[in-house]
Amino acid sequence: MTEQSTKQARTVKIRTMGNEKNRVTVVLASCGDGFKVKLMVIFKRKIVPKINNKHGVAVSAQEKGWMDLDQMKIWIKKVWRAQILGRRRRLVYDAFEAQVTDSVKSSFKHKNTDLAVVPAGLTSILQPLDVSLHKPFKDGVRKKWMQWMADGIHEFTATGRQKKPTEELICSWISEA
Repeated sequence: MTEQSTKQARTVKIRTMGNEKNRVTVVLASCGDGFKVKLMVIFKRKIVPKINNKHGVAVSAQEKGWMDLDQMKIWIKKVWRAQILGRRRRLVYDAFEAQVTDSVKSSFKHKNTDLAVVPAGLTSILQPLDVSLHKPFKDGVRKKWMQWMADGIHEFTATGRQKKPTEELICSWISEA
């Protein structure tokens, strides 16, 4: 029997008092049986941040903070564990170009996973996770950020600008949301 899973990457923008934007892409996936696949956080950086990752999320970095072919391969290697779970899986995801390459399809085949690609333009109609999972998730992260801003316990640069939240703190917000 095949268990169906869905995966989508969503970008969460976190603003501080300055003009900078911290782009973070979070890859969310869940299985039809309720199993929540480990989160992957992609930071807008060239080098993967060294953090004490006690939140159980996979951490990666990409220059623009986006999911691309390299990040997709990292997600498959670090996160997608269909073989470990012991049964064949079906993964439903959108037709984003990095996810439909032959190398990605081959990697999933080796991970005992069948693929079902939602045709371009139909994700919002055929992916109920956009409403039922992604919006509450983004709201949860935004609430954590707003609480952090309201608490007023911040560090400042030499020029008096508020420093952005640490990657460790962002991972904790994402994990808790």
